[in-house]
Amino acid sequence: MTTRTLWLHVGIPKTSTTSYQSWMRAQAGALEHAGLLYPDHFGAGNDKHNFLVGNLRHKPDLPILERVLSDCHTPQMLLSDEGLTNHLDDFNPEALGRFRELTQGWTVKIILVTRDAESWTHSYHKQCVLNPNNGASPLWGTQMTSDQIKDHPRIKRLVDHDSLSIDLQTAFGAARVHQFKFEDPDWFRASLDLIGVKFEKAASLPRSNQSLPDWSIELLRRVNSATDDTDIRNQWKMALQSYLGTNHTILTNLSGAEAELDMNVYQNLISNQDSFPSSEKSNADQFLDFINQKNPKL
Repeated sequence: MTTRTLWLHVGIPKTSTTSYQSWMRAQAGALEHAGLLYPDHFGAGNDKHNFLVGNLRHKPDLPILERVLSDCHTPQMLLSDEGLTNHLDDFNPEALGRFRELTQGWTVKIILVTRDAESWTHSYHKQCVLNPNNGASPLWGTQMTSDQIKDHPRIKRLVDHDSLSIDLQTAFGAARVHQFKFEDPDWFRASLDLIGVKFEKAASLPRSNQSLPDWSIELLRRVNSATDDTDIRNQWKMALQSYLGTNHTILTNLSGAEAELDMNVYQNLISNQDSFPSSEKSNADQFLDFINQKNPKL
């Protein structure tokens, strides 16, 4: 019996993972024709296989993965979710054992995209500030600055690429971890070549999740420091989206009209306005003026 290959694209976060997943889903038909299944089991509003992360954390029997594997009729399959690195230490050991049990008869191979520690930490900090404080990670909705977050164990974990590779290989019973550097402009093409996917036209990733400017992240970090209330934080995110008009998923996924902004948070921001870094202060001032004009009661 020929052994099939299960590819796991595991991130790390902030290495164009959303673009990678969007491309894979868009090309799913052509990929399946070429012998690689990108299965249609996605979470709401995205193209990644976050069922696997949720099951590895909370459902040790992995029911969806068992069904996905049994339904696969191609020589290769690829599952993608940056949470496979982001939450590696949160996974239930029993669930990881079940994963290795279910994938017996498959050759598991891992695609890990790494990134320079300094630029990655700066980018990941933005995500930590933006993400809702829903308990999924102690860093979501953080009040810490980019410099402060560098010493957090989760950050150190994700920038130690060699140790991360070893632990990923052990956790998933993988034959090998293939590392690609995000800074290499050809890493995506090289990853397709590794899998054995050939496209006549040059394959390139779409742009998604437009990075927010530094001043806006600093403003939202201060909002996080001023309140733990998720609804109030979301009001400020919606106001920022109204001002910036980005395509960032976290901001665009917030539905509904802007609610009335919390006066205490606004006053906190105004009273500390002068402490914004000089390079960011003018932009923050313009945004707060915009807020004042739209919300005269403030």
